[in-house]
Amino acid sequence: RKAKNKEQKREMEKLISEIKSDFRINIDDPFKKTLSSARGKAEKIATEINTKKQWGENTDKTLIKDLEKATARLKKLETERDDIEGNKIYENAFEWRFEFPEVLNNDGEFVGFDVVIGNPPYIRQEELGSSKKYLETRYQVYAGTADILVYFFELSLDICMAKGQLCLITSNKFMKANYGRNLRKFLLQKQIRNIIDFGELQVFEEAATFPAIYFIENVPRANPVHFAQMKNLQFNSLKEVVTSISFALTEDSFGEEYWSLGSQSANLIMEKMRQHGTLFGEIAGGKIYRGVLTGLNIAFVIDENKRAELIAKDSKSEEIIFPYAIGDDVRFYHIRDKKRYLIFARRGIDIERYPAIKKHLEGFKTSLMPGTNEGRKAGTYKWYEIQDSIAYFGEFEKPKIVFPDIAKESRWAYSEGSLFIGNTAYILPTNDFSILAVMNSKAVFYFYSQISSVLGDAEKGGRLRWINQDVVKIPVAQMNNDEKIKLSNWAKEIHNKKKISPIADTLDLENKINTMVYKLYDLNSEEIKMIENN
Repeated sequence: RKAKNKEQKREMEKLISEIKSDFRINIDDPFKKTLSSARGKAEKIATEINTKKQWGENTDKTLIKDLEKATARLKKLETERDDIEGNKIYENAFEWRFEFPEVLNNDGEFVGFDVVIGNPPYIRQEELGSSKKYLETRYQVYAGTADILVYFFELSLDICMAKGQLCLITSNKFMKANYGRNLRKFLLQKQIRNIIDFGELQVFEEAATFPAIYFIENVPRANPVHFAQMKNLQFNSLKEVVTSISFALTEDSFGEEYWSLGSQSANLIMEKMRQHGTLFGEIAGGKIYRGVLTGLNIAFVIDENKRAELIAKDSKSEEIIFPYAIGDDVRFYHIRDKKRYLIFARRGIDIERYPAIKKHLEGFKTSLMPGTNEGRKAGTYKWYEIQDSIAYFGEFEKPKIVFPDIAKESRWAYSEGSLFIGNTAYILPTNDFSILAVMNSKAVFYFYSQISSVLGDAEKGGRLRWINQDVVKIPVAQMNNDEKIKLSNWAKEIHNKKKISPIADTLDLENKINTMVYKLYDLNSEEIKMIENN
């Protein structure tokens, strides 16, 4: 920093180079012990193998593999020792405090960078492993289910000087996901200048990352955030497109539960619905259950012919074979019967009681072993058992409302009898048809389209992610007993007609439900028009 001319700068660079080359690290005692232990283990195994050879005994293959592993570990440790002793760990090292002294003041204290630009890596929380313990103590944005990108926001602003600028391109999912709650709270303390959302557009050739660009100034928030929703990637100047389509977001766009980056009119509709509704999560009382994850559907999911064959071989097989549907079968007020069945070999089952089913599953035994690369995760369950422990399996035999985890329209249905659901759908054990009516209404679909993660462009029929953590935030319209009865009767009639014929005309009944639901949410004609045009 204090070099006045090129000559002084060269002298300083020479001095820095000498400092790097002269720096040495002493090998500590723990490393020496580890190295000595590894060497001793390799020598011990080698001695045992040589002794067997001298006595004419065959060498155990396991022993040879142990020697290979021990030798490889010893070689790795010796290489590490050589690197330390030879100071190779500093070869071509980049020391930013030397290369960019401007980030320090005259007293050598860190003051930060003027600009930080980045594209954080896409590493899912499942891959963070033991690092989570460190992340929890280091970052205020920590969440146990957060992908690594959330920490890059905080780290970037930490190394950004006061009034510095941050620009990141990364996933948009934290704006609505539960794991993003702490990050959303953290970012709202800063001046977010612009958010450019690309939705599902393929910005990166080999990654479906739902990217957005965030421009943030490292100062307290004082001005509105400007938002732009990109519809395509065919443009000459991103700046020109953003300038023409961006608009200032209102304060109510930034809720604690999610960010709703829509127009002010949309946010007013949502606020009305929240005021006149009860959260679906409260109504459900924690009883929204995901479908069954078998780990290998080809073994456990069978057709009608296989079901008949297994029951013919052993009548007891029928005890654990149930009608089965996947998320794609769940439609508007009805569930398509594809004649699928599930062998529900739950945890703890005595498979010997079902010889025909056991023989059937033995045909897939290799793939059914826990921890195989066929999709069966590691665990303590038996090879013939369903992968996940389904403690609530009894709920599948009761009346229930069913909804898929991905859909581009309202697809809430009712099942009155025994029906097991796959892991691409959820159930709520209830026979309350008034809830079914409200959840299938246009108003609720509009509300949910504003808060849900969208696969594709929501305005062009993009698919919504109907996942538990978001569905519980839907406000179900409050109603009196007479209103509840009317909605229930209309919903039952639609359900019965759709069961007979999925293409049955139920438009009049749907209109009656939508009209009443609009009234329950106290929506005016302009707001209704906005929803109808969505």
